[in-house]
Amino acid sequence: MPGWEREAVQRQTGITIGRWDIYFNPPEEQYALRSRPEVKEYLENELGQAYRPDLFDWQPAQATTSTVT
Repeated sequence: MPGWEREAVQRQTGITIGRWDIYFNPPEEQYALRSRPEVKEYLENELGQAYRPDLFDWQPAQATTSTVT
């Protein structure tokens, strides 16, 4: 979504080490929305907009690996 920042953070500790957390930061806000329900609630209650899932990419970027032969 225009103006929003997306942050992908890989977990460094715990039983779920290596998994990714995706956060969305609304424009001009200092906090991150951590889930689809949070994003939906923010859009509907704060901005008066409908939530469109196609505008938010919750998938982490695939790591590129190279193989030396």
